[in-house]
Amino acid sequence: MSEPGEGLDGFEEISDLKSLKKEKIKVEKVQDTQQDLMQQSEYMGMYAGQTVGVSKSRSLYALSEDVHRDKVSLGKKTWKPKGEQIRRNVEIDNAKKLTKDATADTVSIYTALENVYKEQHYEMSDVARERRFDNGTLFNKLISVHFTPKMITRSYLKKNFARVYDLVYSYSLLKARRDTLPPNDRAMFDTLAPKMELLSRRLHNYCEKNHVSLMRKDGVNADADFKKAHIISDKDMVGHDYARFSEEDTREWFSITSQEKEERQRARKQEALTLPALSSEEINEAMTKSVSEDEMFFGDSATLLSMSKEGRIRNLPAIKKRIAFILANLKTEVPKDADKIEKDARALEAEKAKKEQQLAFRKELIELQAVQKLAVLQATLANAVQQNLRDLELADKVFEASEELRALKKRANMTQEHQPEVTVPAGIISLTREEALSTDSDKKSFAARTKLFDSAMKITVPTEVPLNEHAGAIAAVKEAAVKYFDTNHYSSGYKAESAAMRDLKDKLSKLPQNVFDQIPELRVFKALVDSQTNGGLVVDMDYHHPELIDAANLRPEDTVEEGGRQFKKSVSFRDGAMNNFFTRSWDDKTGDPLFAHEPTVNDLRQGKVSNCWMVSGTTAAINYDPDIIKNCMKDNGNGTVTVRLYRQIYVEDEHYVHQPCAQPVYITVKKEVPKLITGGAIQTSGALWMQMLEKAAAFLGRENGQKGYRSLWYGTGQEWFFALTGRTGDGVAGSGGTYRFNPLGLTSLKNTGDSDRLFQDIMDANSNGYVYHYGSKADTSAGMNSGHAYTVLGGRVVGGERYVLLRNPYANMSLKYGEDGKQSLTESYFSSEMNETCGQFLIKYDDFLANMQDLSRTNVKQDIRFYDDASAEHDRIVAERKEAEKAKANEPKDEKAEEEMRAAIQKELEDFEEF
Repeated sequence: MSEPGEGLDGFEEISDLKSLKKEKIKVEKVQDTQQDLMQQSEYMGMYAGQTVGVSKSRSLYALSEDVHRDKVSLGKKTWKPKGEQIRRNVEIDNAKKLTKDATADTVSIYTALENVYKEQHYEMSDVARERRFDNGTLFNKLISVHFTPKMITRSYLKKNFARVYDLVYSYSLLKARRDTLPPNDRAMFDTLAPKMELLSRRLHNYCEKNHVSLMRKDGVNADADFKKAHIISDKDMVGHDYARFSEEDTREWFSITSQEKEERQRARKQEALTLPALSSEEINEAMTKSVSEDEMFFGDSATLLSMSKEGRIRNLPAIKKRIAFILANLKTEVPKDADKIEKDARALEAEKAKKEQQLAFRKELIELQAVQKLAVLQATLANAVQQNLRDLELADKVFEASEELRALKKRANMTQEHQPEVTVPAGIISLTREEALSTDSDKKSFAARTKLFDSAMKITVPTEVPLNEHAGAIAAVKEAAVKYFDTNHYSSGYKAESAAMRDLKDKLSKLPQNVFDQIPELRVFKALVDSQTNGGLVVDMDYHHPELIDAANLRPEDTVEEGGRQFKKSVSFRDGAMNNFFTRSWDDKTGDPLFAHEPTVNDLRQGKVSNCWMVSGTTAAINYDPDIIKNCMKDNGNGTVTVRLYRQIYVEDEHYVHQPCAQPVYITVKKEVPKLITGGAIQTSGALWMQMLEKAAAFLGRENGQKGYRSLWYGTGQEWFFALTGRTGDGVAGSGGTYRFNPLGLTSLKNTGDSDRLFQDIMDANSNGYVYHYGSKADTSAGMNSGHAYTVLGGRVVGGERYVLLRNPYANMSLKYGEDGKQSLTESYFSSEMNETCGQFLIKYDDFLANMQDLSRTNVKQDIRFYDDASAEHDRIVAERKEAEKAKANEPKDEKAEEEMRAAIQKELEDFEEF
C-alpha cells in the first residue's frame, strides 16, 4: 500500500482531508511520460510497462467527499404539486412509511434489498440456488470484477446497488468456506480479501448512513447477516456501532484500485501491440486485394467488433468494400419532412423507413471504419517490425485505435441492454439523429471539410531537386489532412478532432516559406486551413470609436457582491478573485486551433454554471449564419485571441426616450481556460472559440458594472445576441399574455389568428432575417428545464400537427413524448452519455406556448445603431432644444396677453371654489 499522499494526482499530503476546504491546494499538472520501452528482443513493437499517471479522472479529495456525504435529507413535500412534484411527494410518503428519519436514498436501498431477497430466497428453485451459490460460481464472480476507485462513491453504489450487494454477499459466503477452497483458489481469494473487506465495509456504511441495515436483528452468522434488511430509526442509531469507513480506508481503496487500473491498461496495451500470427505475404495480400460486391462483409455488429486481429486483417478487403458501398448509399439525399405542407400517411411511412435505413448505415459505418482503422494500423506495425523498424508513434496509434474499438464495443453492449423500444402515439413525431446532425450549419461545415480534403489531395509531393528534401514532410501534411478528414467530432469527439487539426497545423508550420512559394497547391491548402481555423475578425480602431481591452496577461476578476445569487451558486468556479479547491491550474490552449471546424449548432454543451442564455444565443447565431461567430474573433498566432463584442449604451432621443446603442469593444485574451479538478470544463465544453467568447464577456462585464465569470450567470438570449451582433431585440410574448409593444402586433395568443401568425413567423424566421429567443417557465411541467433559455431552430407541420424545433444548451437533455403522450426529459444532466440528437427536439406548438415564460426576436438584417452616431444625434437634439429655449426667453413680452391669461386663470379658480 502506498504511503499517505503518494500518487494522488498532484496533491500535497494534508493530514486532515476535511481541512481542504480552508486550504489552498497545490495541484500540479500530471505529465504523462512515454518511455522508449519498445523492446526488439521480445515481441518488437510491444510496450513492456509504460508508466501511466494515477487515475486522473477523479482526485482522492473528490472521491473522499463523495464517500463521506452519503446522508442526504429527504426534503419537504410540495403542497400544491403538479407534474414531477407529484411523483416527488409520493416518494416522500413512501419513505416516511419506512421511518420518519428517512433520507433521499432510503427507499431505493430498501426496495433493492427486498427485490434481491425475494429473488434469491423465494423465486429461485433449490437446484438453481445451489448452482448459483456453489463455490466455483461464487469464486468466478469475484475474480472477474474490475475494481475501480469510483466503486465506493455514493453515485456508483446507488446506481449499481444490486450488483455490489451480490458481490459482497458472495464474498461473505466464500469467506465462511475459505478452508474448503483448492490451494490455488484459496491463495487468489486471499489477494481479493483486502479489497472485498473495504467494499463490504463501505456498503454497510452507505446503507446504515441512510437508516437501512443489511443484517437481520436476530441474525449473527455470515448467511443470516445478508438475508433481509431492516430499517434503523434515529433513536436506534444512538449508541449504534454502525460500519465505519474512514479517510484511511478511502486512501487505501484509492491506492489499490488505481494501481490495478494502471495494470489493466498496460495489459490492454500489450494485447493491442501483440503481433498478428500472419506472414508478411498474407498481410500484404489483405492490404492490396480487391473483392466484388458479392464478397462484401455482411456479419452482424457483435461478430465485427469481436474479431481477432488476424480476422480483422484477413477480412480487410471485404470490410473496405462494405464501407464503399455504404458511403455510396449515404450520398443519396434523404428528403426531410415538409415544413409547410402535410404529407399522406404512405409518404411519411416511406420517408421514415428510408431515414431508419440511413441511420442503420451510419451506425454500421462507424463500426466498420473503427475495425478497418485498427486492422490497417496493426498490419502496418507488423510489417514494420518484420523489417526491423521501430516506430513508437505508430505503436501509440495502434493502442489508441484499439481503445476506440473497445469503447465502441462497450457502448454497443450498453445500448443493447438498456434501450427498450418505445411506441410513440400517433400524431407525435420525434427528431432523428440524422436530422439533428444534418442542419444547414452541419452541411456548411462538412462542405468546408471536404474542400480542405480535396485541396490536400491536389498537393503533389516533389521529386525534383532541391524540393525533394521536403518530400517526406509534404507527404506527412497530406497524411495529417486525411486523418483530420476522418476525425469527425460527432464520432471521435472534439478533443480528437482538435488534436488532428493541431497536428496538421504543426506539420504545415515546419515547412519553409520557399516550399509554399514554389508549390501553389500547398499555398492554397495552407490558406484554406488558416481561414477555417483562425477566425475572420478585422480590427478597425478608426470605425465607430471602439474600446480596446488588452487582457492578454490577465485573468478575469469577479466584482460580483458576496452573498448574491450569482456568488452563492458559482462556488465551484476559480478565477483571479478566488482560489477555490474545486479547480486546478488554468489549462493552456496555446497550440489548439481556435476553430477545429466551421461552427455548427451542435458544437456547444452548457457546463455546470447558469449561462444557458449565452449558449442558446450563440447557437441561434450559428443557426442563422455561422459567419456571425467566425467574424467576431481571430487567433493572433501568439497564444492570444481577439474578440469583438458590443457594449450597450443608452442615449436619449428627442422624445426623452433612452434608446440602446452599440459600441464595439475589442478584447484580447490569452488562450487558456480554467478547469474543474476532475478535468472537465467549468463553462461551456466542446468548442474552444466559445470558451474565448465567455472569457472576453467576463472582461466586458454586464450593464450593472459587474465583471468576471460570475457576472455571466443568468440572462436572456436576446441580451447575449446584442453582445454578439450589436442588434437589439423586441419582445413578442410572455407567460402573462403578450407584451404591450411587440413587432407582430399580437393581442392574445389565445386568439387563433394571433397564434397562427406567431407560428408562421417562427417557420419563416430564418428566411426573413429573424432570430427567436425562448425562455421556459420557472415551474414548467416535466420535459423542460425550469427557467431555462432554449434556441428556436424553426417550425414544421407534419400530419396536421404543428411542432417547434428547439435545442437545449445542455445538449444531453431533450423532451420526449411517452406512450401515453406525456412529456419527460430524455435523461439527466449528469448522465455520461450524450443525447442522440445533441439536445434538439420537436415540441408540440401548444406545449411550446404552455411552457413559455417569454419569447423575443432579433432582426439580424437591421442596421446597427452605433454609439457615436447616436451620440452625435443626441448632441444635435440637445443643441436644438437649448436654442429653442434661448429664443423663447429672448422673445418680447406681450403684457396685455399675460394680463388676460392671469385673469382667465383667476376666474377658473373662483368658479372651481364656488362649485
